[in-house]
This record gives sequence, C-alpha cells and structure tokens, in this order.
Amino acid sequence: MRGLVVALLVLWGAVSAPATAWAQKRRKVEIKTNPAGATVFVGDSEDAERGVTPMVIELPLGDVSVRIVKDTFEPLPVTIRVDKPRRGERGKPQRVEYNLLEAIGTLTIEGPAGAEVLIDGEVVGAAPGSFDVVAGGHRVELRVDGELGEMEFADVAVGETRTVRLSGPGAGSANAGGGDEPGGAGAGGGEGDVGGEVRAVRPASPRTTPLVVAHAVYQFDARSFTYQGLGNMSPLITLTSSYFSMLGVAVEAYPARATGVRALHPLSLTATYLVGLPTEVDPGPTSLSRDNPPRTFAQTIEVGARYRAGLGATFALDLDAGYGRYQYQFSGQNDDIDRLPDLVYSTVRIGGRLVARLGRAEAYLGGENRIVLSGGPELDQKFPAGRSADGYGARVGGSLALGSWLRAAVEGGLVNYGWTFTSDAGDMFEADGGTDRVMTVSALVGGAY
Repeated sequence: MRGLVVALLVLWGAVSAPATAWAQKRRKVEIKTNPAGATVFVGDSEDAERGVTPMVIELPLGDVSVRIVKDTFEPLPVTIRVDKPRRGERGKPQRVEYNLLEAIGTLTIEGPAGAEVLIDGEVVGAAPGSFDVVAGGHRVELRVDGELGEMEFADVAVGETRTVRLSGPGAGSANAGGGDEPGGAGAGGGEGDVGGEVRAVRPASPRTTPLVVAHAVYQFDARSFTYQGLGNMSPLITLTSSYFSMLGVAVEAYPARATGVRALHPLSLTATYLVGLPTEVDPGPTSLSRDNPPRTFAQTIEVGARYRAGLGATFALDLDAGYGRYQYQFSGQNDDIDRLPDLVYSTVRIGGRLVARLGRAEAYLGGENRIVLSGGPELDQKFPAGRSADGYGARVGGSLALGSWLRAAVEGGLVNYGWTFTSDAGDMFEADGGTDRVMTVSALVGGAY
C-alpha cells in the first residue's frame, strides 16, 4: 500500500509540475461587461466556466481565448492579450471591458386585425404588429374571442426580421415569409402554402458548451485476490494475476445547460458500460484445470452524478456520487469456479478529484470510497455465516480537447476491497478474510455535442 501511495504521488507530481511552472507567469485580469452578469469561459473546454462579470481572474501571459456568454445577448468570443506588468503596475490587474450586443430578432405578425398574438404561449400584443424576441425558435399563435387559431414555428436570427402570416380560428392554412424575401403569400415567391414551415436566412446563435460528451473506452485490467486465514482443507486458491481487456462507452450529460439555471450548469450525469473480452486464466502452480482452463467474464455498469466547483483560475474540484456494479466472474469447470474468487460487486461510490486546467488540457487526481452492498451469489454460498467488505479507489489521468468537439483522455486507476469472512473450523470454504485488488489503464476517444 505504501508503494502505491508513493507511486501515485510521484505520478501526480509529474503531471502537475508543468502547471506549477505555467502558473508562475500569470497576471490578474479584471473583466467587465456592459451589462454585467455575463459568464466567462477560458479556453475551449466545456468545463472552462470561470465566473461572472465583473470579475478578476489570473490568466497566463500572452494571447488567451475567452468566451463571454449572457442570456439574451450574443456570445462574444475574444482574445485577451495579457501583458507583462510594467514598472509600477505590479500587483495591479490588467483591465478589459466589453459591450454585449442583444441577441434579438424581430417577428412581424400579419393576421386578422385585433387578434391577440401569442409567442411561446404568452400574449405579447395584437395583430398586425412587430415584436422583438430572443434569437432562436419560437411558437406563434393567434387568438380571437378566446379561440386559438393555427400554430406556426418560426426561427429568427440575430438582427433579422421574419414575417409570419397567420389566419384566425376556422380559417385556412397560414402563410409565412422572410422580411426581405420576395413573393406574395408564399415564402419562396409567388402564391402558395408553405406547410407551416418558416425558414430563417441563417441559423440562430450556436450553443457555446455541449450538452453531451461521449467516449469509446478501452480498458486493461489486472486483478489479484489473496485470502487470509485459509483452512488446511479449503479448496480456495490465491489469484495472483488475472489480466483481461474491456471495451465500452462512457457518457457525461449536462441537462441543465439547456436551461437558464446557471447554478446547475456544472452538474452532470454520468454513465459507463464496459464488457470484458473473455481471457484464459493462467493455472500456474495451482490445482486449476490445464486442459480446459477457466476464462474470465467481466462487466462494469456505473451511473452517477458529478458537480464541478471552481477553485480559482487553474484548479477545480469534482464531487462524485453514484452506483456501481462490477462483475468479476469465470466460466469453465465447476470445480475450478469454486476455487476462484467469483464476485459480483454492488457498491455505492462517493468521492472526488482535484483537477488542474492547462488550457485545452486537464490533469486530475482523485479518490473514492466504495460502500459494498453485496459480493454476489457465489460468495454468499461460500460464506453463508457472514461476509462484509469495504473498498476504496484512486485514479490519476488527463484529458485533451482536440478542437471544438473532439476529446481524448487517458487514466490509471486502482480499486481495493478488503473482505472479512465468518466461517467455522471444518467448513469447506474456511477463510478469515481476503483482499481483492484491480489495477486499470484506460484510453478514451470521443466527441461532444
């Protein structure tokens, strides 16, 4: 255990050393916007949210890519040139200020005079008329004497005027057109029904952060299981090394980013599914069958939630909780399976990780406690008198944003379970306890949407 801790600390030091050197050439920058209350993102990562204006953050010297986002305003991508402080400026922040443009378009509604105009279910005035709206898609309806007419969906871009022609209740189909498009009642020129579709000249402003990040995962596992206090007649054997590979997917979703609740934007829902490739177990000097050696069967299912809390400009803390099911089983002859540590873990995971953000890259070191709910039916049969376990995990890794949406990551991990068994002298499977240890190395490649 001591060797493992030392190895993790050395690896973390190697990963975080560049961050220390990088952090030495930095300067505080004061960012203001008109109006205030805009969210500032540094770099291209979906997790690069640093705070709300007005704010002061530390940035590296040189050109730094920054995105400034505020609801109902156009996203503002800027490059801040962070200068080395001159004599007399040491300790004083560099100041920058930006004016935000409202992300507003206009819907011109034509229809029966005096009809109520509803946009996204709210009464905004009477037809005919023009109404400023936030750029994007909107539901438009007319209401006459309490009765709703037909409904149209209209997309409007920033600074654009769209014309929507609606009929009152009981009338025929609606016609629609762009404010600067030719043609009478139709959107494409001449007369004609557009079938309820209103086309924008250009799309509305794009989302600045993804809602979903998905990775394909390859994981290499090395597992060992050691028993303590084995009875003289117990058939159980120590599993010194079992190697196998796993393939699967890992998904992280940010549903709150589709809403205006910015306090929940750092909250994500996570899910991982991995299945192992069957691999023969090396019998070694044990009594396992050599003619028909057992094969591994492994599976991982994880679901959970993660919340990221910023710790200044460079660091962040991820808090994780969830459920995990980890299947380490074997196929083969029954006598062999009885001797092997055939387990199916059901666990509750609670942990966190410290993240260092280095531009497009991130490095992290984390740990978690695993509350073991069950070890599976095979273990229950071997030790019916009693069994209990606790577990912990540690991981170190890094990720890189390759462009706006492509992602890649590597990770090394360790999980350790300590078992206590209750058995009486003379029991077939007599043992006092056991240690189950799994070491992993993972490579992930995926994208964001």
